[in-house]
Amino acid sequence: MLRVNFYRPTYNHSIYTAESAVKVPSKCPESAVKVYNAIAEHPKSSNKDLCVILGLSDRAVRNQIKLLKEADCIVRVGSDKSGYWEIKE
Repeated sequence: MLRVNFYRPTYNHSIYTAESAVKVPSKCPESAVKVYNAIAEHPKSSNKDLCVILGLSDRAVRNQIKLLKEADCIVRVGSDKSGYWEIKE
């Protein structure tokens, strides 16, 4: 029997706090600021990677990214597979 191992990228699972000097609107929840900080540190990460890093569900990460896009804080450059996140300042 053939056994195949798939390895996921490992990240430093440090706790992302909401205390940062970022341009996130005050109406955004704390989890949106955590997603913003994670994207700032790992711009090439996908939604699944952000779920692993932050310990949030896929739906929660997508909702926070949607809020950040509407607030014009982040933008996705390139495709979903090979693109990266760009922080707007």
